[in-house]
Amino acid sequence: MSDGEQLGAATFRPDSSLLQEGWEYRFVASGQRLRETQDLYAELGFEVRSETIPPEAFPEGCEECQLILMLNFKAIYTRRL
Repeated sequence: MSDGEQLGAATFRPDSSLLQEGWEYRFVASGQRLRETQDLYAELGFEVRSETIPPEAFPEGCEECQLILMLNFKAIYTRRL
């Protein structure tokens, strides 16, 4: 999903440099869900990385985006080994 993911009223734009390197954006998660997802994708034979979402990944003036950043959500990317 390279055009962006709708997170409530916030639209997150995945890291285009990672997409160009062959990583596929999956979704945004935090806490236990993040760990479970990383483990699952690894068991399925994927290389997995989670990236902190930088403020510039969101549109300017987005109030919901600040909550996503404060709650330490991470973007999950995968690619085949």
